[in-house]
Amino acid sequence: MVVADALPDSPPGEICFGTLAYDRICYLAANVPSGTKTYQTVQGIDTDDGPTCNGNTNLASTIPGNPCIVAAASIALSLNADLGVFGSRPLILLATGPSGITIGAGTDIDAGANSTSGGPGSPDHCNGTTAATQKSGAFGGSFLALGGKGGLGDGNPAGSKGLPAPVLAMPAMLQGGCPGGIGGNSDATSPADGGGAIALVAMTLTIDGIVAAGGAGGTTPEQDQAGGNGGGAGGMIVLDALAITGTGELNAKGGGGAEGKGGNVSSSGRPGFYPTNRTEDGLGGSTVMSSGGDGGHGGPFLDATAAITNVGEDGKPGTTAGGGGGGGAAGLVLTKSALPIMLVSNPAAVVAP
Repeated sequence: MVVADALPDSPPGEICFGTLAYDRICYLAANVPSGTKTYQTVQGIDTDDGPTCNGNTNLASTIPGNPCIVAAASIALSLNADLGVFGSRPLILLATGPSGITIGAGTDIDAGANSTSGGPGSPDHCNGTTAATQKSGAFGGSFLALGGKGGLGDGNPAGSKGLPAPVLAMPAMLQGGCPGGIGGNSDATSPADGGGAIALVAMTLTIDGIVAAGGAGGTTPEQDQAGGNGGGAGGMIVLDALAITGTGELNAKGGGGAEGKGGNVSSSGRPGFYPTNRTEDGLGGSTVMSSGGDGGHGGPFLDATAAITNVGEDGKPGTTAGGGGGGGAAGLVLTKSALPIMLVSNPAAVVAP
């Protein structure tokens, strides 16, 4: 069942959903997606697969960023549903009926970066960075907050550490976070990608599970005397609904930077979304015996004054080897409706105008 006046100001003959410029989806009345989509197992959504993006068929107007739209009258995750999202395009889940979108307890939607690729809609680079050289650590990815600076390699000049891209403006379309950089002299040449972008658009949203768009953790080098890679920034989560309920979690944290390599075992940074241990997401790489600098924690993290900050932490200098990479900045959680008090949102949600 489609409620024609679910959201106001639809053009004549059209039914529209979403209130933001980049998630405003309109159809002629006869073309509104219907049916149900139920996820109950481990499944994936490829945003580059045309048939999967059924909501892009018969759109009345284009949407900035060309997102993949998966649409039905109702969408529900239940039992042990684990929905991984990948591809080059951001994702919009659209429910056109009054039942809306339900993300049950024990389920998750993960639009974050992984060890092989960025989250959906994340850029492969961001302008304004300074690459690490010599033995120093790389920069962390930025978003609406700065990624961390790389740690300084032993005996290296100040200009050798990686510097992050400037803070990005409030997005004009769905987009993911910036990737981290590559440490100086590092043989780990694949960057830590940023988390992706996902929007949930419905009349009602019930979130008792997890919606994640975390950045990847930076990789530590194999060879000695090399700086650690920086962590990727968290991505973008948008909730656009008349009512939001639930006790779930929104996670758009940055990944931790990698430890520099100084002749002993060193470690990589944690991803922003680390389901194995929810208290350890975004940690920078650190081992007791390594003389390489520790990686910076991904944002948000507790700074020296015990205040929570969304920037990525700077990597630490090394005593004989490269400094660690900087942590990725926290991503963006944007909501059009007030969040319930019990809904954990980290970083803190921004309320859309």
